[in-house]
Amino acid sequence: RDQENIPLPTGFIHMNATDCMKLLETLAEEHLTKEIRPYFSDAWIDHSKTKVGYEIPFTRQFYTYIPPRPVAEIRAEIESLERQIREIIGQLK
Repeated sequence: RDQENIPLPTGFIHMNATDCMKLLETLAEEHLTKEIRPYFSDAWIDHSKTKVGYEIPFTRQFYTYIPPRPVAEIRAEIESLERQIREIIGQLK
């Protein structure tokens, strides 16, 4: 069992329900024939289990890359924290 995400065609939202389902079945069968059957010849689709939905890839749409800090800066922070830890442990004795 597997699933595939197939993009909805342009104008899909403005079609009536019957035309939408026919078009989706046609597109799914085309995708199966072109992309899947060359690798799995016995693949098939149970159209009664087909679901229509939307995916909003938030990371792809809204993610802004922030480069990591320089290694020297991170090392200096770690060394500073280690000194603080040693001082606190020294006060416990």
